[in-house]
Amino acid sequence: MLAICRGSQVLNVVLGGDLVQHLPDLVGDETHQHTPGSFAEQEVSLEPGSTVGRLLGTRAPVKSHHHQGLGRIGGGLAVAGRADDGTVEAIEEPTRRFAVGVLWHPEAGEDARLFDELVAQATSYRAGRHA
Repeated sequence: MLAICRGSQVLNVVLGGDLVQHLPDLVGDETHQHTPGSFAEQEVSLEPGSTVGRLLGTRAPVKSHHHQGLGRIGGGLAVAGRADDGTVEAIEEPTRRFAVGVLWHPEAGEDARLFDELVAQATSYRAGRHA
């Protein structure tokens, strides 16, 4: 599973977490959604042992467009990445084959590695079911 933006928020809430309703109230600026209708560009720091860190490295440029964020992290989820202001930008369920949530929009960027891994994991899963 690859949960993007609101999908990562839903994943977090379903597992008992909650949301920060308006990030600018917490971080003091509009970094994550500075211009209505366009993506903000920022960098995130990724945990080296995480799936996202393994795929993208320790820092990655991302495109974001959100005013809500992840608050309390849901049960079983691990924080896999943060923006420079401390906002959680990536979560994952480390006991699953591939269960990653990112608050940014990888479909708007040039880097397809998250999508490539999703396809690889789905292909591997399907092959294992039909073996």
